[in-house]
Amino acid sequence: MKASIQIALALVCFVSVILAGCDGTPKPPASLPTQTALSVDEWKKMTDIPEKYDGVTLDRLRMADPRLKNERAWQAFMKQNVIPERKKDIPGSPG
Repeated sequence: MKASIQIALALVCFVSVILAGCDGTPKPPASLPTQTALSVDEWKKMTDIPEKYDGVTLDRLRMADPRLKNERAWQAFMKQNVIPERKKDIPGSPG
């Protein structure tokens, strides 16, 4: 008798979980925040040095100027702007 109550209780719990909305369809992934472009002036004013030179921040900086989509233009921009700024922010850092 005790075993049949346990089985019935387990069955009720199982059915409750199924009816609670577990339909087996995958949920869409949570949307990531949209990155906004970052101007050179805004970038230069940043005080959080690790964030300033983070890849995501540099991607935002690159988004601000459509010409920087070209890899050669981006490399020139890095050489003319980012590297000298990094040398100011982090003295003794390599180019």
